Amino acid sequence: MLRWSPAGPDVLAAQLDRVAMVAAQENVSVGVIRDGQELVLPLHGFTIYADRGEDDPFVSLELAHTYLTLNHPADVAFYRQLYQRMASAGARGADAAALIRRAVP
Repeated sequence: MLRWSPAGPDVLAAQLDRVAMVAAQENVSVGVIRDGQELVLPLHGFTIYADRGEDDPFVSLELAHTYLTLNHPADVAFYRQLYQRMASAGARGADAAALIRRAVP
């Protein structure tokens, strides 16, 4: 939601400007899903912890009332696929920065 902020348009403009600067950096990956792109998003946040040396991969879910940790290979695979679908739908790098700058009020 690049065009809405509870803090008002001045704060939104400053936030979007900062995100656009970060999105343009080579060592950061910011994805922006374009308006009208049909995509099913989860109603909760998640973080995939993988490639951590000796530790098995796992997923941390951030729910409204608690956190869950999933480590079953099928669960980890599900969230990897979900992430890949979301990542492939988003613009990145200079394209993401341009989309963000167009949303500045």
